[in-house]
Amino acid sequence: MHYHRQQKEIIRLSNMVERLYIATGLAKKDMEEAEAAHAVEDERTETLRRAEEGDAQAQFTVGWMYYYAKGVAEDSILGLEWLLKAANQGHVEAQWEMGNAYKTGRGVPTDPIYAFAWYSIAADNGFVFGKKDKDIIAESMFAGQLIKAEELITQLVAATPTLRKA
Repeated sequence: MHYHRQQKEIIRLSNMVERLYIATGLAKKDMEEAEAAHAVEDERTETLRRAEEGDAQAQFTVGWMYYYAKGVAEDSILGLEWLLKAANQGHVEAQWEMGNAYKTGRGVPTDPIYAFAWYSIAADNGFVFGKKDKDIIAESMFAGQLIKAEELITQLVAATPTLRKA
């Protein structure tokens, strides 16, 4: 007998909690959050599809997401792969990010020559931060490193002419 009263009380309390849940709008909020999460996932999937098709802006976005762990697990190597694809198509912000990677050594070995080269390419394509960071890193480089960096720029552009914006 005692067991049946407990069962009824549990059912009554469960129903009350459900009514309160619905009355306070939590159900609607949960549904809206689920819909928003689906929208974000759909957008991420669409961006990845465009990146795989060669869209430089989408490649930059996917690279940035992985490199900085924005909405995905951090993977600086994968992020740099996507950023490099975008940079090779003349995406100036991706070129600048490549310079940052070589400056900081995140995902690649620290290399002021490569950092200078990528900053220079971004600067030559009109990216203001590229010029600023190129000038900053140049102050800490030796003359021989600057010569090597200029040679590297020539090699990179010769191998991938799309590094330069038309």
